[in-house]
Amino acid sequence: MKKYLWLEVMRGGAAVWVLLHHAELTASAFFGGVNYPFFARGFLGVDFFFILSGFIIAFSSSRMLEAGKTLGEYFSHRLVRIYVPYLPVGVALYFAYQLLPNMSAGDREIGLLTSFTLIPTVQATALSVAWTLKHELLFYLLFASFFVSRVLFIGVMGTWLVAIVFVRQLLEVPESGFLQIFLNPLNLWFYVGMSVYLCPQIRLSRFGYWAGFLVLASALYVLVINGFSRIYIGLVFAVMIVLFTKVENLEVPAPRFLLYLGAASYSVYLVHSPVQSVLARVLPTISESWSPILAFWAITGVSLVVGIIYFALYEKHAITWCKSKTNQYFRAKTKNFEIESARD
Repeated sequence: MKKYLWLEVMRGGAAVWVLLHHAELTASAFFGGVNYPFFARGFLGVDFFFILSGFIIAFSSSRMLEAGKTLGEYFSHRLVRIYVPYLPVGVALYFAYQLLPNMSAGDREIGLLTSFTLIPTVQATALSVAWTLKHELLFYLLFASFFVSRVLFIGVMGTWLVAIVFVRQLLEVPESGFLQIFLNPLNLWFYVGMSVYLCPQIRLSRFGYWAGFLVLASALYVLVINGFSRIYIGLVFAVMIVLFTKVENLEVPAPRFLLYLGAASYSVYLVHSPVQSVLARVLPTISESWSPILAFWAITGVSLVVGIIYFALYEKHAITWCKSKTNQYFRAKTKNFEIESARD
């Protein structure tokens, strides 16, 4: 299956942006104020992830359907991708909070069911950033209708869109739980991502390609620094994805390190928050002379390195093993089906 390498780079950049956002919050809370306006809005990296997910799921599912893949294969691929890296972090953090209830500085009621399964409940996941994974899982579940019939898919996704845009205005949506996830306006970014997949091919020269990227990068920086609505920023993300996926006959190599960082982006996203929480408490025991800026960069660097290590030592190998097992299962199932059909 074709892989868009520059999207992998952008995925890594978004993960680092979220990491920088949390590093600034952590450094400011434990060591004093840190003023990095662009990093402060790093939560917008989540918007990019949602848009990219919409594009990737539409792209990969279309290829899977063309290859004769089944609904079961779709679910196994998506669930392996999201749960295998998540569970060691989410479960370990849940038990850590049970043993050390004062470890969390936030006022959250942590739930076992949602921490272990990511099913939305009124309680929070032990891993704070895992709230985004609940949105991803809901999107995966609803998009699965694509493998049943196009009519059902249009009906399901259309109903969800109407619910988010209109029904939400009629209800008093709680701050947590299923309705908060189901009707959250952030889900609209999935639709933007799917729309990007449907964009027609465009042709650009190498100069036009890089000029477009520089214009979009500059626009993004200006919008973020000046506190513009995330709607405008999300649309810039969408145009960036169009640029990186719809350019024909243009080979622009991506640096290997950035590609590796993109591959490790999910691990970085998962582990950076607990690592930063631990570092904020450990650093003062090493030295009392940490300035806010030095503490910020130390927290940033260590949490990034730990995320990359988690990917290299665990996620990469665990995903490969699980995919090999699920592929073997579906190949055997297909073979048995062919034998039974031949007998009939």
